[in-house]
Formats: sequence, C-alpha cells, structure tokens
Amino acid sequence: MKKKAFSEFFVVLSLAACILALILLPNISSSATVDGLHLCANTLIPSLFPFFVCANLVAELGLASKLSGLFAPLMHKLFGIGGAGSAAFVLGMIGGYPSGAQMCATLYESGSISKQDAERLVKFCNNAGPAFIFGVMGSGIFGSLRCGILLFLSQLLSALFIGILLKKRSFDLSSECMEQTNAKAFPEAFTVSVKKAGQSILQICMFVTVFSVICAFLSKLFSPIVPQSAAPVLRGMLELSSGAQALQNAAHPMWLKLAIAAFLLAFSGLSVYSQTVSILLQAGLNTDGILTWKLLQGIFAAVCVSLLWLCFPSAQSAADFSTEAGARNIGRTVLYSASAAIIYTLFLKLISRNRKQNYV
Repeated sequence: MKKKAFSEFFVVLSLAACILALILLPNISSSATVDGLHLCANTLIPSLFPFFVCANLVAELGLASKLSGLFAPLMHKLFGIGGAGSAAFVLGMIGGYPSGAQMCATLYESGSISKQDAERLVKFCNNAGPAFIFGVMGSGIFGSLRCGILLFLSQLLSALFIGILLKKRSFDLSSECMEQTNAKAFPEAFTVSVKKAGQSILQICMFVTVFSVICAFLSKLFSPIVPQSAAPVLRGMLELSSGAQALQNAAHPMWLKLAIAAFLLAFSGLSVYSQTVSILLQAGLNTDGILTWKLLQGIFAAVCVSLLWLCFPSAQSAADFSTEAGARNIGRTVLYSASAAIIYTLFLKLISRNRKQNYV
C-alpha cells in the first residue's frame, strides 16, 4: 500500500508541476507545440500516412496469406515466425515507425499471424524508414549520404540480430496461423484502409506534439546541470527528432555522433514507444518487454555502425585523422570496437547455449 500511495503521490506531484510550468512558461509551451505540429505536417504525415494506407490494404485485400506461402521458409529459418510476418518486417524497415507496429496489429486482427508472433515481431520490426535516415540523419545532420547508408545498415543488422535472439526454436510450419477474414473488394478495402490510417496518424501526431512540449520543459529545467555533450542522448531517448537536432550541434567526433545516431534510431525514443503501445493495446496485444528489446537493439546498432565506420574508411572525413585529437579518436574507436566484439561473442555463446537447452 505504501508503494502504491507513493506512486500516486508522484503522479499527482508531476501533474501539478506540469500545470504550473504551462502557466508560468506559456511561451516555451506554445513554441514547442508549434514545433511539434510543424514536424507532423512537414515530415510525419507525408512520410507515414501513405505507408499506413498500404499496410491496411495488405490485410484488407487478403494479400498477407499470399505472402505467407512465399516467405514462410525464410521467415521460419530466420525468426521462427510464419511467412505473413514478412509484410510487417519489410514495411517496418521502409515505412518508418510505427508502420511496423501498425502492420503487426493489422495482421493479427485479420488472423494472418498469431498473437504470440505479433508480440515478438513488434520487438524488432518497428524501425526508422529510409526517408528519415537518409534525408534527415544522413544528409541533414551529417551532410553525407554514406553516413546515411551506414546508419541504415546498422539498423537492419540490429533488427535481424534481435529477431534471431527472439527466435522460437520449436516453431512448426504446419501450425502457422492461416485463418484469414474474407478479403474485401478494392473500393471497400481502400475506404477502410484510409479511415484506419487517418486514425493512426492522428494519434501519432498527438504523441509527437506532447513529447515536444515535454522535451522543451525538461531542457529548460535541466540544461544548467546536464552536460551539453549528454543532451543529444537524453533528448533523443524522449523524442528522436529533438535528439537529432541536438546531435547536429554537438562537438563530438564523427564516429561517436554516428554511434549515438544509430542508438537513437534503433531505440526510437519514448515518443515512438508510446505511439507503438497505443496501436498494440487497441489490437489487444501485450506490450511487455518492448522497451527492453529496443534498448538492446539500440546498443547493438551503435556497435554495428562503429565497426562499419572502421570497415569503410571512405565514409570518414580526412580531417578527423589529421590531428592529434583525430589519433585519439582512432584509439577510442578501436577500444570501443574491441569491447563490442567481446559483447557480440558473449551474445553468440548465449544463443548457442539456448539452442542446446531447447534441443535437449
């Protein structure tokens, strides 16, 4: 009871602080709200809404069952999931979050995949799209298409890694959930898909706007005590776009900025997590463990991009290596990569041990 009472007291105190901040600092609130709505109108709606329509059309037209037969062996071998899940994985990689979560919920509601598969899929198929990675992060933040490619590859590799870790070893192709509601004619399917996509994008815009205001207040409150170097990570873990803007002005070496960007892209932030939860709860899916697995994916993505940075020196700026500071950066990169290799080896041993236990 004491723990519950303390939790309720903390919630009331936080709410009172928010209301007080809105009253005393209306300029920050209004400016952050405008920034959030600007982000929705200029980036999120144009990039996500068409993919949401496509995701719903795949289910409404009954295309998921056809994809299931085509990709079942590959999805089974990689992730221990039925072939219909390939639609969620592909759309989650090209559509931008939360397209992957939307597709998982849609496939589950249509009966194309089981509840267990949907809850595992969403832990690794809900990722940033190429439009955001190449346009915003690659060209906008780093001014380099090559950096965008490295970030996209690191996200893809980290998603595959998490999917393999979550693989259900006892999966049987004959048990794949193939129940499919009657496919609708295209006019009806299109109308329903646009309506559902509109509801989803409206929810996303509301979350982005709220987290934009939260980030603005927290930045005002903690900026005197939080080191400037930590701002991109802290802001990005709340709202990705805000962290990306802070990263652009950060005085970090290039490899470290790339590692932070890779981590934030894979982790996605609490704003995207809230959007994902709202979509999954509406479909009746469990959301436990998503944040933990996304955190692990973010760490692995940072490791991947650091290793890729070493493997593709053409993506690096010569200025980073022409000074004594650049030499120290190389040393840090090597140390970081060696640590990453050790961690990766431990993960491989963990996977091998789990396989032996499941097969015994």
